[in-house]
Amino acid sequence: MLTIGVATATAVRVGGAVGRGDLAEAARAAGTGLGAGLLATGLAVSLLLLARGPVLAAYTADPAVLALVLPVVFVLPPALLLDCAQGVLGGALRGGSDVRLPAVLYLLAFWGVQLPAAWALAFPAGLGLAGLVLGILLGCAAATLLLGGRLLLLLRAGRLVPA
Repeated sequence: MLTIGVATATAVRVGGAVGRGDLAEAARAAGTGLGAGLLATGLAVSLLLLARGPVLAAYTADPAVLALVLPVVFVLPPALLLDCAQGVLGGALRGGSDVRLPAVLYLLAFWGVQLPAAWALAFPAGLGLAGLVLGILLGCAAATLLLGGRLLLLLRAGRLVPA
């Protein structure tokens, strides 16, 4: 939910800057949104790591589920941070009216990388739940790289346009 809020605010700030024709401000807005999202997510992740027992106990009291999930908690922080980054970058692109190619990039990252990686790591590699989380991490990393590259390309070329 943090990511959605920050991504939406980033889209509004980038869109306003693009509408004024100020691409330097659009780049600052995207960077500020990315930093704010990563900071907020980092704080939430820190809380999860520091209080993982009580946080997980709020979701289940089943000892078998807790035993399965506790080790995976340590794989979650980078996945959550990358998920935040890709979400905010997607918001920045939406603010610049770039929606079609990012949709294709999302498909590539999540269907082309995340889904097969999660399946391969969870089942053939035998990592189970940790493999699923690692697959999510890889998909979010791919989305972050693709969307970040797209945003940089459009900013450098001056090709973000008002809605």
